[in-house]
Amino acid sequence: MKTLNLCLLAGFAGLIILPSAQFAAKIVVKTSDPQSIATLCLSITPLVSYPGALQETREAFGDCYVVELPQSLDPLQSIPGTHAVWAAGSGSVIPLIENPLRTLAPCPDSSWGGPYEPDDEWFSTQWDRAVTRIDWAWNVTKGSKDVLVAILDTGADTAHPDLRTNLVAGYNFVDTSATVQDGHGHGTAVSGVVAAEIDNLIGVAGIAQASIMPLKVVADNGYYQNADLIQGILYASDHRARAINMSLGGSQDTLLARAIDYAWQHGVFICAAAGNSGADSSLYPAAYPNVVSVGYTTEADERGSGSHYGRNVDIFAPGVQVASTSLGGGYGAFTGSSIASPEIAGLAALVLSLEPYCTNRDVRDAILASADTIDVDIGRVPRMSAGLFASSARFVQKDTLRFDYASSKPASYTLTFFDAAGRKVSERQGSTAELGRIDFKPLLPSGVYFWVMSTSYGASSGKIVYFK
Repeated sequence: MKTLNLCLLAGFAGLIILPSAQFAAKIVVKTSDPQSIATLCLSITPLVSYPGALQETREAFGDCYVVELPQSLDPLQSIPGTHAVWAAGSGSVIPLIENPLRTLAPCPDSSWGGPYEPDDEWFSTQWDRAVTRIDWAWNVTKGSKDVLVAILDTGADTAHPDLRTNLVAGYNFVDTSATVQDGHGHGTAVSGVVAAEIDNLIGVAGIAQASIMPLKVVADNGYYQNADLIQGILYASDHRARAINMSLGGSQDTLLARAIDYAWQHGVFICAAAGNSGADSSLYPAAYPNVVSVGYTTEADERGSGSHYGRNVDIFAPGVQVASTSLGGGYGAFTGSSIASPEIAGLAALVLSLEPYCTNRDVRDAILASADTIDVDIGRVPRMSAGLFASSARFVQKDTLRFDYASSKPASYTLTFFDAAGRKVSERQGSTAELGRIDFKPLLPSGVYFWVMSTSYGASSGKIVYFK
């Protein structure tokens, strides 16, 4: 049995200016004449200079450069050809508190008629898998390594026995290298929630057997600079990541917002941690419109004591004593919005495994629409649920809806669809034989719907997750 480590993964969310002793501040400059500022800089490199960058991205951000300065920004701003200078925006990973795992009651035997129980050693500690019905979703899909999830964090423990089979090559933007080994622990915990190997007799079970691309944008001291985060987002988009997770928070930045919008426009689903200081708001980058902001809840479906909330927090997910991987091949129970956000990234990976042609908007809409509504101290909030993806594959349909029916005699019918708010959104009428199938291609966006089929002999109803 693995040794369980006990430690505090420290960090401070908010606007933080890094001391120069830790590393030189990276400034992003938009200029049509990079040579004119070169003499003022310790270094100057194109923003998009990482391996495998797409030409489209180079062109979109081709006038942006990362520079390191020995002095203030003032001389740069006065040079002809300089259009914008972004100061050294920065932030940190959002804190995770790690505790030993605790054993829960064993789960019932798995079968198609019940939740799936993997054979991982510490699965009995993973209360979140039952609350969110991920264990039911595994009856339909356990994920696919064809789905690539980028974890923008402190890297990953590349030798961890529960992670290494699902890790693919990433990049280190802090040191500009291919070495993504985690020296902090935060990224390792986040990665395990998404894709720790399932059914391997050890450790914990990640939500999806997806591929994890660790992008080290945070230094081993837990702090990051926006220049590195921006490059990580663009790298993930260029290297065909289907989802991005950012369990970090810091300063607002117009170029950071632009990079997020660019990745979203190129089909990437993006989620981020809302924050741990209990505020009626969301940290950045979670607060940007094209990012799903994730707060955290307890095993009792209460709001985590430090979870941010409010209109900028899109959804809540388990985030107290959540079992995951830790540095050195170990395991721990983690608390904070940093551990809740990868729950959503993992669910997105499951959806994309089942329906690989879904758009990022489809995935976001389905996740938000299928959430359970729970009552907490600040009112009713949506909490992540895989229930509608889970009980049977017949709940998930794409393009054309198919309804098999049996009737005592032919009859006329009315088939009505309602959205998650109870509004009627579509209706079809027709006639049935005694046995058959109704094929229906509705003019509906992807999402979760309730249906009612009525005849003169009675009615039936149900729920579906629909993808166009």
